[in-house]
Amino acid sequence: MSKARDYIVEYRSEQRIAEIADIIRNLAPSGTKKLSIAICRFIRHELTNYLGHNFRLRLYLPEEDEREAYVSYNPLKLNVQRGIWRSAELGVSESEFVLTHEIGHLVMHQDFEKAFSSTGEELVHAMGKERSAEWQANTFADYFLCPDWIIARHMNDPQTAAIMLNISSELAEHRAFQIKRFGPIVPIAVEGDACNRCSNFTLMAEGVMVRCTTCQLEYSR
Repeated sequence: MSKARDYIVEYRSEQRIAEIADIIRNLAPSGTKKLSIAICRFIRHELTNYLGHNFRLRLYLPEEDEREAYVSYNPLKLNVQRGIWRSAELGVSESEFVLTHEIGHLVMHQDFEKAFSSTGEELVHAMGKERSAEWQANTFADYFLCPDWIIARHMNDPQTAAIMLNISSELAEHRAFQIKRFGPIVPIAVEGDACNRCSNFTLMAEGVMVRCTTCQLEYSR
């Protein structure tokens, strides 16, 4: 399997990427926000609606291209090996991570091919991880698949979080370590907080959801 080429892209901090992942995750229907998200369905429906009519999904055989998945441009296209797509449909966490990584490229790097050139690993490293396209996409996948509001509740039992979220034990343990050491990077809403949309202090917790009783904004905690 060939290694993905890295690129220098616009600077994004880990906090900003976590916020973007939270926004994109909240595109999912309210009934699916609770725990794991069916990535293939999310791509076909919510992500396609978000990216617009120019977005395309292409499935191909391994003999056509050895890469598991990649993003191409003009038009914006997600290219995925059929085997990876099928295993993600079956809930294989490794394949779901591959697709979520590519979602990160789709939502953050739509213009990078036009604005930036392919570069050597040494130059990408010298510029800092926050300007690495691959680091940004991996970080997006970490926070999309294992959001702060869930792992914060299970930081002492990451294996339970791994099962609930259908993610690898390694990812759950990594995110639990982050929460223990640094705390949530994305604020976790609680009753009494101001609504992000209308600024009224009328947020109500309903299970794992938070709903504003004034403007009806609803999102996952």
